[in-house]
Amino acid sequence: MGGSMACLALMVVVLLVTTGFGAKGQATAQEQLCPANWTLVRLDENSSLRLGSNIRFGPDNALSNSTALGDVVVLGSNNTVAQTAIGSFSIVGSSNYIACSTLSSEAQVGQGNSLTSVRLGGKSLLGSDNRLSNSSFGSLNVLLDGNALDSALLRDRNVIGANNTIAQNSQVLDRNTIGNANAINATGIGLKNQLGDHNALALATLLRNNVIGAQNIITGGTTLNDTNIVGDANTLTGATSLGTRNRLGALNRLSNATLGRANFVYNDNAINQSTLIEANTLGSRNVLSGSALLDTLNRMGDSNTIRATRAGQGNKIGSGNALADSVLGDNNVIGDYNVLEGVTVDHNVTIGNGDSIQRGATIGADVVIGDCVTVGESAVIGAGSVLGDCATVDAGASLAADSRVGLNVANCSCALSGANSGGIGIFEPPVSGADFNMTDISFGEPRR
Repeated sequence: MGGSMACLALMVVVLLVTTGFGAKGQATAQEQLCPANWTLVRLDENSSLRLGSNIRFGPDNALSNSTALGDVVVLGSNNTVAQTAIGSFSIVGSSNYIACSTLSSEAQVGQGNSLTSVRLGGKSLLGSDNRLSNSSFGSLNVLLDGNALDSALLRDRNVIGANNTIAQNSQVLDRNTIGNANAINATGIGLKNQLGDHNALALATLLRNNVIGAQNIITGGTTLNDTNIVGDANTLTGATSLGTRNRLGALNRLSNATLGRANFVYNDNAINQSTLIEANTLGSRNVLSGSALLDTLNRMGDSNTIRATRAGQGNKIGSGNALADSVLGDNNVIGDYNVLEGVTVDHNVTIGNGDSIQRGATIGADVVIGDCVTVGESAVIGAGSVLGDCATVDAGASLAADSRVGLNVANCSCALSGANSGGIGIFEPPVSGADFNMTDISFGEPRR
């Protein structure tokens, strides 16, 4: 401790070297009291100097006007650094202001610093509660918790901690790791990044092969492009868009979202006012409502609730689903034991066994309906449709002429009682009930 105080007392100003002042005995005393490879300096503002390596700065310095520092520099607290280049393996303390400067690779930056228009090299460590604006980071950096990044650029394989704010047109490139509880706004995220839990993403763009954890909030026009993975219990809302081959876990909430092609959505999700375009797969026990749209060639598992939804062509809906006030287009396939109420089904649809076609449902022409189906009051079945064996048709249902009913309908309760049965013949259905089983829709547990 005494040696350090004596060392500080004998601090040499770099200007002494350039002006020729300073006694030889003073230099000898410094060599005895201070490490041989360290030069201790205090710089005035606007020094415009070029310094070598192994320099240590105390607090409260002002460095500006193109000062150049070498490698292994130690910078204390409460310094102002502008238009300065700092070499590699340097250490920057806390509460500094650094602007328009460059920190080379493997630097360490402490807490509470303000970095504006700063370039940080690779393999650097940034502490907590720093503010970064218009700055860029190299590869393999570590950013700890509570930092604010504004218009920042992070390159490859950086690690970002928790409770950070990344906003205002920032870019996070490839293979970065982002921790929990971050706020990511108006940010572009590249390939193969990993985001933790409880993050908030708004107006963000994620490219391919990213992984997003659980309980995140994704809103405000965020776009997830191809082959991303989204975990459980996330909220996607506010014009969020997912591209192709994305995978969503369970217990997510989607509102005003758009899913492209070949996405996987697992179980127990809530999908409201959203659009699923083509060849998407939905698991079981999902809820679709509020003018949701399933376009073409989507597949859906069992026990889903589908309300006020429009399904396009060629979709497959599993068993035990509840469909209400929805529209199903052509060439859809509906599995067994579904409930259809207030549903409009277009042409060439296949409806499985044991389904309940309830009040207000409208079934188009040339629809094939399986065995043991219940046709409720005021349901309408179009011309050319086929009902399988042992159907139950309630009073008030309307079966158009040229509809055909399978075997044993007359033996079922309320069979054709009061129904419009003109022109209906008894025939063997062209396909067996087994052909209606949706065994090709199998979801199981999601892969993690």
